[in-house]
Amino acid sequence: DGIVAMGDVVALLHHLGLPLTQEVLSLPVQAGFSEADFRRHFLCWLQSNQPQQLPLAPAYPSWEDLFMPHQAAGERCLLLPDFLLFAMLDREGTGQLKPGIWHAFASRCLGLGKDAAFATYSFCDQHDLGAVSYRDFRRYIARVHDLRVQRMPEAAMQLDAICQDARAVLELAELPTVAVQTVQEPGRLAAVSDALGRRGCTLDSKATPSGLEELLSDLRLPSHIAGSLLRWQESISVALSSYGLQAEPPPLTYRMLLGILRASRGLVQTHLDALCGACMLSGIEMKLVLDFALRRPTQALSAEELAGALMAAGVDLKAVDPKDVLLALDPHGCKQIFAPDLIKLHENFLGKFEGLLSKMAGCIGDRQLSPDQLFPDGRLASFVSTRQASCR
Repeated sequence: DGIVAMGDVVALLHHLGLPLTQEVLSLPVQAGFSEADFRRHFLCWLQSNQPQQLPLAPAYPSWEDLFMPHQAAGERCLLLPDFLLFAMLDREGTGQLKPGIWHAFASRCLGLGKDAAFATYSFCDQHDLGAVSYRDFRRYIARVHDLRVQRMPEAAMQLDAICQDARAVLELAELPTVAVQTVQEPGRLAAVSDALGRRGCTLDSKATPSGLEELLSDLRLPSHIAGSLLRWQESISVALSSYGLQAEPPPLTYRMLLGILRASRGLVQTHLDALCGACMLSGIEMKLVLDFALRRPTQALSAEELAGALMAAGVDLKAVDPKDVLLALDPHGCKQIFAPDLIKLHENFLGKFEGLLSKMAGCIGDRQLSPDQLFPDGRLASFVSTRQASCR
């Protein structure tokens, strides 16, 4: 008959953990409500107490939508290592990419839309400096690679292999000339010139994919990267010229290509800044620490041996990425570091920064300031204090 006895209702509520008393259940009858009235009021109460549905949040693009190119060409472009891409973009060698250069690269080479180009630029230039440094550019490329590996874990090995091959190709060029290093490496330029001469070319000949591939093969360097390197150099040059950021690009010669590789090699050396900075703060003598390697016939050591020796000498390596060390010091992926190279690079680093820090120490003393007031890092404050004492 569709009628439920009050006792059954009470038993059900008790079973559900709602032990309402008989007095409470009889309140509707005592208030003069009929069963139909009670049902109507009860339904109204249920509807008024339903949780309100919140409006759907606007669908913002994900990081992957903003950062990752949506075209196959852009995907292939970002397979090139950061040090090569940055050198191709920074044709004037200023160490910075202006906003116009970034937007030309993002739109024409990566295929990003206007919003994505602005978002990626803001990600790089987080402090509104009006330019993108190499360190900021590396941070963007690292983020893109992280997203790529999250989507395709097998991409990690591909990226590492391309980076290693590109790093080996940089050995075509000598290191850039800096104030503390006036000795050039003419043997590299002569070797390239001789190899080109055997093929009927000169340093001022136009670089072609087949010609570069033959040159790399003759010098026993990875030759399969030749096509990608020249293709993206041309694409970047066309992108920058189309935005009026540089004149119509002349044909790329082998001499011009060596200039790009030389700049790239200089950028790779900055990957050692964290290691050299940590060694500088610890005040170690690199030659003494690596004496065991210098006495070997090969004068080489592994990355693990290097880390162990430095930590035993008191160097804090928490901020040092082993991949950066090997990228700079192990160009051919042999898992060996040539100790004299590291010692020379460390001496160059000290010559570059010790003078600056000593001058800062003198200025701090003239103004009656303590290094602790300027440098939150206790190690750096201690280092400047030592220089401050030597200035007195």
